[in-house]
Amino acid sequence: MKVLSDENIVESWKKNVDPWVEAIRQGEIDSRVQTTNQAILNAVLKYKPKTVLDIGCGEGWLVRELTRSGIDTFGVDAVPALINSAINEGPGKYKILSYEDISYDALLEKYDVVVSNFSLLGNKSVTKMFQKVSSLLEDNGFFIVQTIHPIIECGNEEYKDGWRKGSWTGF
Repeated sequence: MKVLSDENIVESWKKNVDPWVEAIRQGEIDSRVQTTNQAILNAVLKYKPKTVLDIGCGEGWLVRELTRSGIDTFGVDAVPALINSAINEGPGKYKILSYEDISYDALLEKYDVVVSNFSLLGNKSVTKMFQKVSSLLEDNGFFIVQTIHPIIECGNEEYKDGWRKGSWTGF
């Protein structure tokens, strides 16, 4: 299995659920608290959606925030323990579903907005998921993606296009 294989990434998430949930709930990731959480909320709310699908919802914070704003929001994630954490924290609707399994047939609904907030992980699964998103959107719907550009990880080195190695250091 390649280090950056989709399966390896999901397995890493399964092993790191508890520290991730703790970090999110305790506000330990400064960039999210100071900037990116509000940025994704603003981006979604700008379109005044009635329905939202959060792909890779993790422990569900975005689903909860949008649900509290009166938006019918549904979150999916491939990691069962993250979905269980989301359900336990409530409110919101959630389902265990991998990128590979996301489809209209699996969800039986179309959405005004589909959002992916720092959840684009793995080349093969992301490519397939992007191909399916249009079937999940209402006419004139929006697909919103928030991610960090890899140039942030370059430091003083030259930028090179491609996937980057990640780490759980600090959690």
